Amino acid sequence: MSRLLAREKTQGGRAAVKKLLGDLGFDNSEALTEFITAKRDADQAALTEIERREQAADEKLRAGLPPSTS
Repeated sequence: MSRLLAREKTQGGRAAVKKLLGDLGFDNSEALTEFITAKRDADQAALTEIERREQAADEKLRAGLPPSTS
């Protein structure tokens, strides 16, 4: 009985994810992953050099590393 319920729960989860992907206009999760990767790459390319340096410094601070002086 518990195996049956677990299978039903898994199928329901997959159906919900599939519906969400469809509602967002994606055929599958790989298409969503590709879109997000392309968007991040485009956002990164649009940053100015100063913004990139500020972002790198912020990431180092969050990681507990000292900021670079160059």
